[in-house]
Formats: sequence, C-alpha cells, structure tokens
Amino acid sequence: MRAPEAIILFTNAAAGTAAAVGVNGGRYLFLLACTGTPSCQIQVQDPSANWVKVGAAFVTASGGSFELALPPGQVRAIITTSTANYLSAGRIPND
Repeated sequence: MRAPEAIILFTNAAAGTAAAVGVNGGRYLFLLACTGTPSCQIQVQDPSANWVKVGAAFVTASGGSFELALPPGQVRAIITTSTANYLSAGRIPND
C-alpha cells in the first residue's frame, strides 16, 4: 500500500494564479474554498511539456469538492473569477 498523499495547491491565492506540483497519480479528491463563484480547471503536463485540461471546469458558489483521476507527474489548477482561493487535494488510496 502506498503512503497517503496530500497536496496544497493554493492558500489565499488571487484568481488566475497557477502553481504546479508533482503527484504520484491515482484518484484525487479536491477541496475548494473561496469568496465568489469560481471556475476551477485542473491541468496536467504532457510528455512534451504542454499543459492539458483534465475533466470539466468545476464551477460552484463558495467552493466545494470534486474527484479526478490523474497520471503521475505535474498538475496545476487555474481558478478564475473569485478571490481568497484555497485548494487542496488528497489521493484516495485504492491499493
């Protein structure tokens, strides 16, 4: 069994902020808290270093949660139209 993995993508970040972090791959539960109604798009980096959207943009008032399967590698989130964004993710163990 692999060790749990938790990542913090944003802490009180402005809209449009993007920071990449490495992930081990698997299913992840994302938790988003914010002021406003954001659009949150998760992206992964492909082998040619381009950023590719994963899943649909998540849009909800004041945040919420969503689940995505991600490959191993770099991941980032792009959040628009809100302020004071907090986004974290945790890998859901399946082994």
